[in-house]
Amino acid sequence: MRWWSVFSSENGKRHVLIVEDTPESARVYRRVVELAGHVPLVAADSVEAMELIQRHGAPPLILMDVKLPGESGLDFTRRLRELPELASTRIVGLSALGLDLDRRHALEAGMNDYIAKPFEASKLEERIKEWLSW
Repeated sequence: MRWWSVFSSENGKRHVLIVEDTPESARVYRRVVELAGHVPLVAADSVEAMELIQRHGAPPLILMDVKLPGESGLDFTRRLRELPELASTRIVGLSALGLDLDRRHALEAGMNDYIAKPFEASKLEERIKEWLSW
């Protein structure tokens, strides 16, 4: 069994891990993932996210809030990138910080992409489809 098959579901739908501490934002991301044709799994912090990864295996895509309680999304991404089973997982930073410097810090931490809030849900849906098309 390949690592990603654990995080796959029926009919070509794939699980997307959402790491977001704000319930309202988590609900929006969950809905967008569903509209993109995939199955969301939600964690409020890095501890819950690691529990989901340990239980289900490495996801093909993680939507990561940069500002999390406890361990930041940037630090958590650095830790995830040390795990060989997450080497091909795409990690996308989501943040209200929209400066070029913030984007650079996210990419340097190991994120594959970075989206500044606010953004249109339809744009995020399109990007999710892109990220999961490989």
